[in-house]
Amino acid sequence: DEISKMKNGTERSSALMKAGASRLIFQILDRKAKAQMGRAFRQWVCTTREGAVVSSQINVAREMAHQLETTKQKLEVLKSYFNDNCAVEQEVTSMQDILSPNNTPQSLVRLSDPNRGQTLNNSSFWDVSDDDASLNDSHIESIDI
Repeated sequence: DEISKMKNGTERSSALMKAGASRLIFQILDRKAKAQMGRAFRQWVCTTREGAVVSSQINVAREMAHQLETTKQKLEVLKSYFNDNCAVEQEVTSMQDILSPNNTPQSLVRLSDPNRGQTLNNSSFWDVSDDDASLNDSHIESIDI
């Protein structure tokens, strides 16, 4: 009778030890799974934030490119305006000088110099690169300056 009680007690303690060990293994595996899920979530959040930052930077770059293109078009219009006005102004000045009563033959030769009055046109400030063949006056409808 006592032997059977000892046997039952040993079996019972063995069963309790197995249950405790299985609980311990479950807790270890559960902590490991939660840690992995936490790492995956943090990586996802970082990736999402990086994507949002890159998207924001792309939008800023697009806006800057648009503003640069608009500025380039306005400079082209301004350059053509000054080129046209300077040419007309030179013709008017030349005609006034020729018709002036104080002209001598030497002054008429000096007036015929083609480089006279072109300092504004030769200024490097007004030089705009013509590298972009797509930018020409045919597609510029009207630009307010």
